[in-house]
Amino acid sequence: MNKSNILSVGGDAYNRGLTYGSQARDLILKGVKHYMEMWEQRGRPSGELFDILDRFQPVIAEYDDEILREMEGIAAGAKLQLREVLLLNARYELMVVAFFGDPGAGVGEGDAALV
Repeated sequence: MNKSNILSVGGDAYNRGLTYGSQARDLILKGVKHYMEMWEQRGRPSGELFDILDRFQPVIAEYDDEILREMEGIAAGAKLQLREVLLLNARYELMVVAFFGDPGAGVGEGDAALV
């Protein structure tokens, strides 16, 4: 039987993220590891993954800076880099790149998956 955890968070975006990141650190690390392994199993270097992830940050900030602040809080609370939290939030777009190539795929203005 799966156990569900209920986390209580409050405050501004950064502090909500900080609380969530510290309380859900193990789950976040598990997800990061999973998607890193998927990427690398496709023969793609992790440096390429981080280069692509760096391009998501300004797109998210332009769309809604509060979302980015919450991700920054999650990263701080989980003691991770922002890139690792971006990995979880952009996993679909990244897997499109991993499986179909084009390093620019899924990262752009008006991308429905980011909106």
